[in-house]
Amino acid sequence: MKTLRYLLPFLFLVLPLQSFAHGLVTTQSAVVGDYDIEFEYNTIGNVLVGDYTLYDVYLLKNGTRDGVDFDSAFIRIEKQNGPAILSGNLAEAKDIKGYASMSGILTEAGVYTAEVSFYKDSKTFAESKFDFTVEKNQFDTSSNSTTQKNSLLKEIGLAVLGLVIGVAGTVLISWKGKKA
Repeated sequence: MKTLRYLLPFLFLVLPLQSFAHGLVTTQSAVVGDYDIEFEYNTIGNVLVGDYTLYDVYLLKNGTRDGVDFDSAFIRIEKQNGPAILSGNLAEAKDIKGYASMSGILTEAGVYTAEVSFYKDSKTFAESKFDFTVEKNQFDTSSNSTTQKNSLLKEIGLAVLGLVIGVAGTVLISWKGKKA
């Protein structure tokens, strides 16, 4: 029990910070007939110029959130009113029903459109479009200094929030341990 008493405060300090480092995504969804199509990318807010980004798509049964099998998915990412920048014909993941993914790097800021289509037996049975923004990276020397400051403040705020949660958990556990 004493080991747990010392381990838990450590976990409360470390885990909140780790939770900000894993699994944070931005998701958009559209209901198309009997399906819910989700498009997501692995960042909170906007994609950054020059960042390696994962683009995931999910085909779900509307209402149940269960994955729906498909033969292939096609993702086309283009700068609005421009040519395709990234595209790919993707197989459904073997381990996650209704899921496909691709990755890439976008090199220009602006508004982009991701067109997502799902195919079964060589026919399109669900498709939708999603708009998202790509902004200059805060470390880009040509970037606006106000944008850099706001982004840095956001990152510092998230780190402080994680630290406060960790400290509060540690104090709470220590306080309960003294009462017992």
